[in-house]
Amino acid sequence: MSTKSICAKIKMALSFAFLMALMTSCGDDSSTNTNNPAVNSIEKKTISGYSQKGPFVTGTSVTLQELDGESLAQTGKSFKGDISKDNGEFVISSVSLVSPYALLEATGYFRNEITGEKSSGTITLNALTDLSQREKVNINVLTHLIRKRIYNLVSNGSSVADAKKQAETELFKNFGISGDFKPSEDLDIFHSNDGDAALLAISILLLHDLNEADFTDILSKIANDFEEDGKWDNSTAQTEIADWAFSADLKNIRNNIESWKLGNVPSFEKFISSYWMKNYGLGTCDSLHNGDIQKNSNKQSSNSQIVFKCKNKTWVEAKDSERDHVELWKDTTEWSFKKGSETGNIYIFENGKWREATAEESTAIKNISSSPADYSKGRIMNARLGRGINLGNSWESDGLDDAGWSNPIRDTDFAIIKEAGFNSVRIPVRWQKNSDYTTHTVDPSRLQGVMEDIQLAIEQGLAVVVNFHHYNELNCHGGQKAPGYDNTPEDNPNCDYIPAKFEAEKAHFLGLWAQVATALNSFPDNMVVLEILNEPIIPNATLVDELMNDAYTVIREAAPGKTIMFESYHASKFAELSILHLPVNVNEGNVIYSGHYYEPYAYTHQGHGYKCIGDKAKANTAAKDMKYYANLAKMLYPDVNGKDHIPLNMGEFGVAGGEPSMACINSAPSNEDKAEWAQMTAQAAIDNGMSFHYWGFGRTGGFDAYNYDSESWYSGFPQALIPNKE
Repeated sequence: MSTKSICAKIKMALSFAFLMALMTSCGDDSSTNTNNPAVNSIEKKTISGYSQKGPFVTGTSVTLQELDGESLAQTGKSFKGDISKDNGEFVISSVSLVSPYALLEATGYFRNEITGEKSSGTITLNALTDLSQREKVNINVLTHLIRKRIYNLVSNGSSVADAKKQAETELFKNFGISGDFKPSEDLDIFHSNDGDAALLAISILLLHDLNEADFTDILSKIANDFEEDGKWDNSTAQTEIADWAFSADLKNIRNNIESWKLGNVPSFEKFISSYWMKNYGLGTCDSLHNGDIQKNSNKQSSNSQIVFKCKNKTWVEAKDSERDHVELWKDTTEWSFKKGSETGNIYIFENGKWREATAEESTAIKNISSSPADYSKGRIMNARLGRGINLGNSWESDGLDDAGWSNPIRDTDFAIIKEAGFNSVRIPVRWQKNSDYTTHTVDPSRLQGVMEDIQLAIEQGLAVVVNFHHYNELNCHGGQKAPGYDNTPEDNPNCDYIPAKFEAEKAHFLGLWAQVATALNSFPDNMVVLEILNEPIIPNATLVDELMNDAYTVIREAAPGKTIMFESYHASKFAELSILHLPVNVNEGNVIYSGHYYEPYAYTHQGHGYKCIGDKAKANTAAKDMKYYANLAKMLYPDVNGKDHIPLNMGEFGVAGGEPSMACINSAPSNEDKAEWAQMTAQAAIDNGMSFHYWGFGRTGGFDAYNYDSESWYSGFPQALIPNKE
């Protein structure tokens, strides 16, 4: 290379160096150069702000530490202040720094948004900030979580300002939040902007149900995880928070914060709700998606089984009927039923709309295995029973005959009852009294006496229901827990279920029925109904079910043409029809189901285990209840004609009160209200196609309708039971 060329190159290089030096010396001194601490130094500034989780409490120490302008390392220079107000406000005076960058740190107790109380332990929060153009800095959960991420980004070439902005955006994104918010150190949980609401929401979410130590731990783990890539990847922790948020009482949390009276509380609830909805993968819920059904798709969630519905632009827990899209079903047949395709639940169409079946109804429907039966014979007999009355406290008494409780049936009673307008009588009988357990036969004199009374009734044109009543031994060996009507067997005072004893007593019961049914079969089929067992109180529906059906088989064999009356588990409550399984087929429809009705017992049974409070307890929902029972019967045991069902009889109902009440003297239900209750209940039965038997005729523990002493009906009777009767 020539000497001339070398010189030329040297001259060119020198000229370029000189030009660059000149340009540098002529630069704009007013520009911010973050790598030159001297240019952005802080001189005796007062720095203030708010330290908030909830607000840190008075006395909390706040430290400001200077950071190196290039490395952001602590220089060792620091300034101290403290919080002197309930809202978490702090002031640090006379701050002078070479670098504009500082780290603020607060350690202390705070107001807990979840409980509304002061925290039981302390926490530490910090904030990295640029003080060159600000004098106020807030310390909060967001400023704390992004600090390490800022360090990471700056170490990889970002400016502090860019690193802060990126870290804030990334952190919000981890909570499903986006928006053009103020810098994190300007956000305040008592301001009304969306950024302020988002801060409060995240602060609440991260605390959820944790104590202070665990809260500090989760903050540390999130900050460490977030540092490298701006992501919080702990799906387990995120899901736990989402499950908490789903069940959180946000109204109570708002009330807690508002009770501090430190400022307006922003709309944080929408961000908390949005968090769990996104965690559950529920997607968009707007007007276009209204009515959409989505299941929680997060398998880690303890609520993964819950299905949601988009309603009014938010996801709400779907009702089972909504999951099954019941509103789209076209069948409008009253008391028809269907099974939901999603839940498997049973729904019943009642009063013009679908409703979910009760547990008992669902069980009964799912167990239905029979076809509709021809109940025409039972229906004809039920109509013959019509309006009836019980001749109680007589043959079912614990005596040798019907005078055991000093209330024998009189020959003249049947004429009185017929004259009043009744169609039938019910004669309760304690057949096991004085029976022979070896031969399983009843006391001959008892059988003869009952048959004589049946004949007297038939001669007056009254149909008769005869039953097994007060069979305490059978109930007790079946595990009866309710008190009996008199002494339970001495060999088993606790009435525990003992299979061997129960089966032995059941065999006796069936043997007695075989004899009784054979004897009573001598009466016309259209005048006598055989009721299997009054008020079984064996606390085992299966045992009662089997007992009723086994007895039915025995009775039907002995009395092929007689109508047989069933009662069910739980003391013959009407609603227990759903538990009993009847022998329903087209060849065995000559049956009636009987239930008893004394609702509410607090009114009808005053002095019989209930307080004497007179008419204060009066209530009557019989119209609604009888309609329900009739519809239940139609659903469970429909007739082949498509409109009727198993016939229903209200075997007992009444009120202990009025003149004959001995247990509640001067505080019993009045004659008038007693009669009115009876009238309303009787009419409800008639309106729903039921026969009935009022409890009782005379000397029946205050339930009496007839006064033996004056040989007249008590006030309001029999008119309450026989319409248009003068």
